[in-house]
Amino acid sequence: MPRVLETPGKGGVSPRSGTVSDGKPSHSPPGRAAAFALSLKSAATRALGSLSFRLGVLFVTVLITAALATGYLFDRGRTDALQARELDHLRLHAERGADEISHAVSALRADVMFLAGTPPIEGIRRAMEGGGLDPVGGSSLSQWLEQLQQIFLAFAESRPDYFQLRLISAAGDGPELVRVERGPEAPRVTPADSLQLKGSRYYVQEAAALPPGAVYLSRIDLNQERGRIELPAQPTLRVATPVHGPAGDLFGVLVLNIDIGRVLERVEHFAHPSETIYVVDEDGNFLVHPDPRVAFAFEFGPAPRFADRFPSGADRLGTAPGVGETFIQVGNDGEETVVYVTSRAIDPAHPSRRISVVFTEPASQIFEAVGLARRETLMRVGGLLALAVVVVAVMAMLLTRSLRMLSKAAEAIAAGEYRVTLPARGSGEVGTLAAAFRRTAEEVEKREAALADLNRELEQRVEQRTRDLARQHALQRLILDNIADGVVVADQHGRFLLWNRKAEQIIGGEHADVAPEDWAAHFGLYWDETGSPVATEELPLVRAIRGESVDNVELFLRNPHVAEGRWIEVTTRPLVNE
Repeated sequence: MPRVLETPGKGGVSPRSGTVSDGKPSHSPPGRAAAFALSLKSAATRALGSLSFRLGVLFVTVLITAALATGYLFDRGRTDALQARELDHLRLHAERGADEISHAVSALRADVMFLAGTPPIEGIRRAMEGGGLDPVGGSSLSQWLEQLQQIFLAFAESRPDYFQLRLISAAGDGPELVRVERGPEAPRVTPADSLQLKGSRYYVQEAAALPPGAVYLSRIDLNQERGRIELPAQPTLRVATPVHGPAGDLFGVLVLNIDIGRVLERVEHFAHPSETIYVVDEDGNFLVHPDPRVAFAFEFGPAPRFADRFPSGADRLGTAPGVGETFIQVGNDGEETVVYVTSRAIDPAHPSRRISVVFTEPASQIFEAVGLARRETLMRVGGLLALAVVVVAVMAMLLTRSLRMLSKAAEAIAAGEYRVTLPARGSGEVGTLAAAFRRTAEEVEKREAALADLNRELEQRVEQRTRDLARQHALQRLILDNIADGVVVADQHGRFLLWNRKAEQIIGGEHADVAPEDWAAHFGLYWDETGSPVATEELPLVRAIRGESVDNVELFLRNPHVAEGRWIEVTTRPLVNE
């Protein structure tokens, strides 16, 4: 350390006391204060120039720069994703609601065609033309009417949304021949003295004008009984198909009424509490509205329409929503609202007849999640950045101080000695550390290579075994699918386990999981062509489930996939394991 000398006999300021000297010798050791100041300056210079400080500054700078860039990109991507997710929720809810309506209408169309092909329809026509007696089979008109009533009752039991099933004659004023309607507790047959004349109703007239096999869908309105709207109001959609004789003359109209209000209630359940739902017909009339008084108000006189609800967006949304789906942001009641519109054509014969499902949500509600996520991101990034800066600074100091200790430890580990004594202090030896870790890496690489070879061998064995199993399974399936007879396997509970391709061809389509008591009605199994249904306990497969062996039972099959009907021969066996 350099020495600082004082000249005696001259006035000055004592470095120790800070007072004016009178020229006498000072009692403080000469040069100690100046040496201390130089020592502090030298220590500061060494600290600023040390490796740990430079590494710390470098790491912190890189870390902050990367964190800011990553945070910006992450925040931008996350906010875009959150906004898209919130909009997707709105779109998904509306699409699910529209699909619910489409599925209900599709099922309704299929059901009316299925019922129109049941034997009692033709039996009633023949009996009425034969003066009350069916020349085919000798059944009376009352017997055929009773059979159709029973089919209607069973169908209404399985379809809670259907509240009326009717066969209406084309003769005279259109008297109802059979009518089953849903009562307070269960479906019931309408007595003969309560049947109505429906020939003047628009849906009967329009359905009667269709060619054979066509399906008619009415507009959605409120049900009327004896010329007046039924109270409480019953939102209704009617599907009908004409019934013709062999010569093409019109015999009657088969009509199903669905309680579309139940379907619309299910659509409303798809809405989130923050969302508002509207359902609109092709004329812009509200079928669903937040105010129940507005829904179906058009049935009683002039009422608000879709364009009235969104006046600022009427030029884009139009009086009736168009095809497809649309996101629109409009000003409504002083607040920005996001509106999603999706439409479905419910009648292929009349594409203009559409149902539109509209979901709305305040824009502030959608973007609130984005703001919360942004604040959360900033807080987390800031906290992590502060923690990382501290960790980097500490690690930089520890790493530079411990280079030699780590190099010695690396040498010991590379030599196979895991219990090492770390020196208390010393300078770093980066070269030795790198060589030691290199040797360690080489050793690990050799072991990993051996392990990789073993893994490859195991994978090859697994792949070979998988291929063998796949070939065996494909062979079994090929044999089963090429058997000339249909094969069906069910468990003891009546659940289908296996159908081969021939069985699906015979039945006329893919099988469905239905309970054994519904097999006869679902697949259309009858004892003969006149439509005598097979009782559940007499079905060959049910008998086999009970443990019986059944040989060569002949059944008549008719269902929507095999409308013309066909005779089949059934043999069943119980499969008993040990």
